[in-house]
Amino acid sequence: MRRAAILLAMSWCAAAADWSLFRSGPVEVWTNTDYKHARQVMAVFDQAAHWTAKVLGRSELQPLWPVRITVFKNDKQSAQYRIPTLELRGDLYTAGLAAGEPVPQDWIRAWVRILLNDGTPVMGRALEEGLAEVVSTIEVKGPLITIGTPPAPARRTRDWARMHLLAVDPENTGRVRVFFSNLQQASTYEAAYKNAFGKREAEMEAALTAFIQAGQFNPQTVSGKPISLERDYRPRPQPTGPEAPPEQSAHEWMAKALAEKDPGKTKESLRKAMEINPRWAEPHFRFGALMQTPGGRVAPLKKACELEPRNIGYWKALAQAQVDAKDFAAALLSWRSAERAGADPEERARIETLRREYEQQRLELEAAERRRQEEIRQKELEQLKAESEARIREAEARANARLGKFESAEKPVEWWDGPQAKASVEGTLERVDCVKGPHTLHVRAAGKLGAYRLGDPSKITIVGGEASFACGPQKPARKIRVGFNPNGAINEIVALEFLSGR
Repeated sequence: MRRAAILLAMSWCAAAADWSLFRSGPVEVWTNTDYKHARQVMAVFDQAAHWTAKVLGRSELQPLWPVRITVFKNDKQSAQYRIPTLELRGDLYTAGLAAGEPVPQDWIRAWVRILLNDGTPVMGRALEEGLAEVVSTIEVKGPLITIGTPPAPARRTRDWARMHLLAVDPENTGRVRVFFSNLQQASTYEAAYKNAFGKREAEMEAALTAFIQAGQFNPQTVSGKPISLERDYRPRPQPTGPEAPPEQSAHEWMAKALAEKDPGKTKESLRKAMEINPRWAEPHFRFGALMQTPGGRVAPLKKACELEPRNIGYWKALAQAQVDAKDFAAALLSWRSAERAGADPEERARIETLRREYEQQRLELEAAERRRQEEIRQKELEQLKAESEARIREAEARANARLGKFESAEKPVEWWDGPQAKASVEGTLERVDCVKGPHTLHVRAAGKLGAYRLGDPSKITIVGGEASFACGPQKPARKIRVGFNPNGAINEIVALEFLSGR
């Protein structure tokens, strides 16, 4: 049994050693057969991505997940590697075909959709589908590509013809990058057409109708990415086959996060998924949903929207979190972004309706928030006033304690304990003059305004407050009682009592 196991392992290793890997950017091609076809498959994906990025005015386009294509021997043993569509499996976009088979046009369409979805803002479903259809018939001969070969008649839609006119026809190809750059910066079709081609959208649609009627869909052979199949695509022998899973899988961590019941462990699994692929929006979105406060939800939801700007659900969730956090202006911007993320006019119209409803609601929300803030402010003022009153009462109590206790039937003859005043007056302190020397207090009593000079406060009996005054008119004016001694034309203060609240 042991010997059989060893022989089986040796045979598997020998089979695995037949595999070689070619890699260019995010695309890898595995093969256990002739290198020539594997290199050609790699060139098709490479040139399709290069031409698409060039048309969009981008230096490159990167998919969210790596791409793995398997080119296998056309025999029964290798048939397991056939994957007829380019699809996401785990952390890889993957597909497989037998040696000698051409790259299916469906794969190229899917590849262009992946690049647009993962690497660009939404530009409209009609344009994107038309662009994918144009690229689907690409023919690659090293650094030269032929683009714009008409597809099957059933696929020659108006959307395909529009992109053929804009991106393939030599009259427009030099300006199409301006058109797409405008759209990626949230411009309208009207503005994008005007800036790129100097015509209104209606004029361009009329030109498209004439182009379709003429039926002259001529492909163009142009220079693509400057590649040499043998020099740029070098084989790397592999100890394992293409079925070997990655050492770490972000999707596995996501599945673990979704299965967890403990929020803390869920967050940790989501962080692991983020570390493996920082461009993946879903872990950020789910992380935000776990946060307890609106403010805590905003940052991860905003990050998810930045990473996946086409996801309307993400924008709506962010808008709601911003409303809950009372950031109504930011919520409106998120609703507008959700509207732009609509893939077609119908979807954008639906989101526009929701956005307008929010704009009406926003006025009510802002008014309610202003009322709430005013109520909070009033409560704070009342609390401060109550605390101030309490401190005054406490100071009065301490002063009374220093003056001594009186029998219930007795009345104090004087209200201060200190220098005896020959006269006193009770009124409103209206103004304090601050000149060199002592301050002068102007007190209105019985309709008359009197002036009283304040000497050294340490030598004056003070009750109910502190002898600290702002110069000039007193706002608000305070009730006080002044004990003073007339000294010629000057009334010298010898005692003060602050009568707050009386």
